[in-house]
Amino acid sequence: MKSILSRFRALSLALVAAALAGCATEPSKPDSSASLAGKRLVVKVSGSRGMQYSCAGDFGSGGKSAAGVLLPNPIVVFDVPATPNARCDASKPDSDRILMLDFYEDGELKLHADAPPGKFGVRARRTPSGWTSDPY
Repeated sequence: MKSILSRFRALSLALVAAALAGCATEPSKPDSSASLAGKRLVVKVSGSRGMQYSCAGDFGSGGKSAAGVLLPNPIVVFDVPATPNARCDASKPDSDRILMLDFYEDGELKLHADAPPGKFGVRARRTPSGWTSDPY
C-alpha cells in the first residue's frame, strides 16, 4: 500500500512541477511590436478588371488611402512597416463584382480577404490572435 501512495505522491508532485513550469514562461505574442521589427507589410488589391476601388488603411503611423481602377494583375496599394494594429478597408461602387485584398508580411501571405458579389467592401485587421476580415 505504501508503494502505491508513494508513487501517487511522486506523480502528483511531478504534475504540479510541470504545471508551475508552464506558468512561469509566458508565450510570445506573434503580433507584438518586437516580433514585427524590420518587417514590411504589403497590401495588394485585385478583382474585376476595370472596376474602380478605394482603400483606406491605418498602419500605426496615421491613415493612408489609395484609389484607382483594377488592372489584370494585383496592384500594390500599401507598402508599410508591419505593425501590430494594422487595419485596412477596401470598397467598390458595384456590388455585382468582386474585390480582393491580400496582406503579405515579408513576402508571406498572411490574409486573403474578399468582397464577393452582393457586398460593397471588406474590412481587415490584425488582432492579437491573427488577421481577421469581414465583408460588408
